[in-house]
Amino acid sequence: MRALTEMDTVQLEITDACRHRCSNCTRFVGHCKPFFMEYDFFTKAVDSMVGYPKMTGIQGGEPLLHPEFEKFCKYLQTKIPKEQLG
Repeated sequence: MRALTEMDTVQLEITDACRHRCSNCTRFVGHCKPFFMEYDFFTKAVDSMVGYPKMTGIQGGEPLLHPEFEKFCKYLQTKIPKEQLG
């Protein structure tokens, strides 16, 4: 396993919710109750990435299904330079 400092992009997984139920999904989407990251936890995760020289992004099953997706994106934009959002 590579160290985080060697990664090109670090993705923060904010949900595993998804509209699909693919049988080969490696994220276990649709196989259990959906997870939605809490905003306070998200801000701590983003704050920990400040100064990281590479890309930071968000992912999930389908991140757009998170009820606070827009709020998460706005916070991310205040902390991470635009050219480093992935």
